[in-house]
Amino acid sequence: MRPLSAGAALLVLTLAAYVPAMRGGFVWDDDALLTDNRNIRSLEGLGRSWIDPRANLDYYPLTYTSWWLEYRLWGLWPAGYHADNVLLHAAVAVLAWRILRRLAVPGAWLAAAVFAVHPLNVQSVAWVAERKNVLSGVFALLAAWCFVRSVEAADEGGGRRGASFYGLSLAAYAAAMLAKPMTMALAAALPLLAWWKRGRPTWRDAAAAAAYLALAAPMAAVTIWVQYRHVGASGEAFGYAPAERVLIAGRALWFYAGKLAWPQDLCFVYPKWQVDAGDWRQYLFPAGAAGVVAALALARRRLGPGPLVGVLFFVVMLSPALGFVNVYWYAYYYVASHMPYLAALGLVAVGAGAAARAAARMPPWGRRAAAVAAAGVLTILAAISWHGGGAYEDAETLWRHTLASNPDAWIAHNNLGNILQDRGEADQALAHYRETLRLAPDFAPAHANLAVILIGKDRLDEAAYHCREALRVRPDLTRARTNLGSILAAQGRAEDAIGEFLAALRADPSDLPAMGNLAEVLRIVGRSDEAAHWYRACADAARRQGRQDMAARCEERLADLRRSPAGAPAATPAPGGGRPPGGGP
Repeated sequence: MRPLSAGAALLVLTLAAYVPAMRGGFVWDDDALLTDNRNIRSLEGLGRSWIDPRANLDYYPLTYTSWWLEYRLWGLWPAGYHADNVLLHAAVAVLAWRILRRLAVPGAWLAAAVFAVHPLNVQSVAWVAERKNVLSGVFALLAAWCFVRSVEAADEGGGRRGASFYGLSLAAYAAAMLAKPMTMALAAALPLLAWWKRGRPTWRDAAAAAAYLALAAPMAAVTIWVQYRHVGASGEAFGYAPAERVLIAGRALWFYAGKLAWPQDLCFVYPKWQVDAGDWRQYLFPAGAAGVVAALALARRRLGPGPLVGVLFFVVMLSPALGFVNVYWYAYYYVASHMPYLAALGLVAVGAGAAARAAARMPPWGRRAAAVAAAGVLTILAAISWHGGGAYEDAETLWRHTLASNPDAWIAHNNLGNILQDRGEADQALAHYRETLRLAPDFAPAHANLAVILIGKDRLDEAAYHCREALRVRPDLTRARTNLGSILAAQGRAEDAIGEFLAALRADPSDLPAMGNLAEVLRIVGRSDEAAHWYRACADAARRQGRQDMAARCEERLADLRRSPAGAPAATPAPGGGRPPGGGP
């Protein structure tokens, strides 16, 4: 197959497998990262995304830049973002094929095709938030391709040409980390590609990796700081002992390898297993992984370096996501389908290479049968990916699909409860919040969400209990404190309510519900001057946040206050917001 035809075939195959994904909407983190992210809407916000690691949920400035550009092209039209994810994934598949060809890996096109349509990659492609995976994947493989070219040039005596490719590789590597810091592991993986190319490791290739490691060091420091200090991946919930981290890593490696070999029961949120350093059976996972590497090292003269290098590439590229460093998503799960995105290429290349070698030894009819079998495998994988992409139609579809596969996914219960609550189906939402708290008793947002529904049912004492439980776990959860203040106000405990609203504002000075409800309570108890101050503050903050409707309500209440005598009767602030100018919970 000619190169142009082979690349076009990969593109068509990828597009065909992800048609349902391109029809999807925005789900889960897409709101915080994109649809509700004010940094996407202005040039100033773009600058903040680059210079302030705290400007967004994580420090992925190049990924945010891609969304910033798309927002100018088509606003919040989801199909545009999904289509770009699919095209970027197709580019990764084409680059993988070109790299494997340069490494003379048998079955290079088959490996790239399997990668393109493998169901384990659906999460990376169909979820807009995983733009960081496919975008960083393009730059990471560009870096790898340029590195391999620099190795070839050095071997051929072309020093200047090799240096040019090496410089381009470093630039692409930096871009990959700015799209997703996890790609910093490529610094350790690149010498493996040179080993695969030459058939032997050299000190020169290891030394060439030093510049990549120098680039990775500051990014690693920023990423760890963001996870520990900004995102919140610290504290008792993340206090794993070293032995427990080894157990998590060992089991995760086998989990991902198993899903690559047999992509069954794929799920958006996988069950979180129990880690027990006292259970000898759990040590079989890391011991088994080490045994595979040792066996391939011993057999490399007979098998060649390919299988060993492919497995090591898989381990190295996965290493940042194996639990040795805290990441916030460990609060929900230990493994996720999007984590082995680039790492999967190592095992896929080993498998495709073994299949191609076996087919080459067959008679002509056997090779034809093998080709038919390969086409059948690609068709099956593409069909599974087609079906999996449909789960991303909208958030409700995704969470119901998740619960069908993993009924104990407490985050799915909570998020489905949010959707049902917003739709006015309070009783169904209540059931999902209660199930969330049965599975995760200390998940503060579920306590706060449940309290809102109980307020609506006038079960104020029970609602206050859940607000206090939320604050016990998360003292900084201002909406729980604001709602507790509203409950206290409704119960006639005005001074206690004022205290809660002020505490909420100390934690978050821009909390509009706290400002509005505080002003209303102060008005009720006759403290008109203070009420006027908070009405004005609420109106100003609402205008800064683009909430013109709330600003107008605050101005209207302020005008009423000026016309009414101090202490005149007024509506008691509604628990959870609603009628007061502060808005909802």
